[in-house]
Parts: sequence; C-alpha cells; structure tokens
Amino acid sequence: MLGGKLIWTLAIAHLGLLFLIAWAGDYWLRSHQKNDGRPLIYALSIAVYCSSWTFFGSVGWASTTGYDFL
Repeated sequence: MLGGKLIWTLAIAHLGLLFLIAWAGDYWLRSHQKNDGRPLIYALSIAVYCSSWTFFGSVGWASTTGYDFL
C-alpha cells in the first residue's frame, strides 16, 4: 500500500500541475489572442466542475443506497 505522505505529495503535485496548465493556457491566450477563447475556457471549466460533482455525488449516493441507485 502507498504511504500517507506519498499520497499527499502526489495529490499536491497533481494540483500544482493543474494550476500550472491553467496558468500557461491563460498566459498563452492573453499574449496571442484578444479574449477570443474566454467563452471556451468558461464552458470547459464549468463542464469539468459539474461532471466531477455529479460523479462524486453519484458515488456517495450509490454507497448509501446500494442497488436502489441503479
């Protein structure tokens, strides 16, 4: 099994990588375009946010209700 410190390190590294990708994408858009990509970034971020909460909500609901979830 993985140790607790390794899991925390990987989680923080993953979040750091996600923020680095978001910063790089935002920096690239600001330097190469004039607000042309903002609606696309907004739509994609809302889609990721909503789908992740839907997934975690479904897992929680399935864990409490069992076969009623299906």
